[in-house]
Amino acid sequence: MYIIIVGAGNVGFNLAETLVSEGHDVVVIESNEKCVSRIDQTLDAMVIHGSGLSRAILNEAGIRNADLFIAATRIDEVNLVSCIVAQKAGPHTLRTVARVKEIELYKNNAIHGRDLGISLLIGPKESVVEQIIGQMQFSGSGQVRTMADGLLELLELPLTPDSPLVNKPIANLREELPSPSLIVGVYGPNGFRIPDGNVQLSPDERVDILTPTTEIENLLKWSSHKQHKTKHVLILGAGATGLRVAKRIEQSKMACTLLEADKLKCENAAKELTKSNVIQGDPSDTGFLKEQMGVTPDAVFVDLDDDEKNVLLGLFSKQLGAHKVIVLSNKLAYTPLAHKMGIDAVFSPQRAMIKAILQFIRQGNAHFVLGDHDGEVLEIVVPTPPKNKTILEQPLSQLNFPKQALLG
Repeated sequence: MYIIIVGAGNVGFNLAETLVSEGHDVVVIESNEKCVSRIDQTLDAMVIHGSGLSRAILNEAGIRNADLFIAATRIDEVNLVSCIVAQKAGPHTLRTVARVKEIELYKNNAIHGRDLGISLLIGPKESVVEQIIGQMQFSGSGQVRTMADGLLELLELPLTPDSPLVNKPIANLREELPSPSLIVGVYGPNGFRIPDGNVQLSPDERVDILTPTTEIENLLKWSSHKQHKTKHVLILGAGATGLRVAKRIEQSKMACTLLEADKLKCENAAKELTKSNVIQGDPSDTGFLKEQMGVTPDAVFVDLDDDEKNVLLGLFSKQLGAHKVIVLSNKLAYTPLAHKMGIDAVFSPQRAMIKAILQFIRQGNAHFVLGDHDGEVLEIVVPTPPKNKTILEQPLSQLNFPKQALLG
């Protein structure tokens, strides 16, 4: 595909990096010279210094030949107008994606992407809420992601020294694991790898296992972590994501308590939440937090304005006895440390949005990231009748399948 990306911040850069690695032709338009230099020095992509609002710049980028146009700057209006200009300048088959931080504003006014001629409007906060709620409803440690219309689960388990999975070749575990289950990824201090039967798992690693939904509870026993069904969630911070998560919790059977230091945010949260307990107080005050954790909640979600503070408060909450801790952080370098210290999940709004855009590019196929975006899982439907009948006429072992990939 020929893809044009406007904006080379974290979202635009990571999108460009992923798409270049997949062999797409990528052009990046960026007005900041430092960002232009970063792209030019690190990625095999064409980079143009200029504005995505300029038709002349779009023509220079090759908009007439583009298959996909992504506007990912930090300014909603720039992204929307860029997409509209691109639609007029590009081919009729051009698909456009706009990053929109204040997506609720458009939804409340019943404005959709199609009203503006844009294929997809995507917001970072909206993208991550579904993942957080799904994690809270999961009774075990680690993360779980649903696939195949609910028939399969992709389970990420943190391994402990007493787990029966460690210090044995994976080939020796096949008869012991719930059948059919497949270990598809291993992530630890040495990075991410797709394992073969000779790999031995270590206590400081996290393992990704594909398993039928009916076997999830049996598989959880292998992690040696106690299971706890979430009934009460403590949210630290009434930011946009924290408030969205609280609203979704109110639609479930779980109870919610929200702590927020800012008086105005607290008052706003109290107006918007009808079933939650909203308390004004500084969540980063360890004495105050310890007091609120007196009756230990089943889960804690941390959403403050500081990534470092989020991770530290998540660790402190775990130390105080929280069964499940989820934190928000765009600094993925903290993820391995957070996992090692017992935090169950670290979610990034930016990564969640990138995942949603990649899923759109892949035409709706379910898509999950493994490790620090070192691996991916794709759910692909075989066409009926298949375009390439050979995939149905011979064993999988005889297919020309990529060596660094597994088929489940």
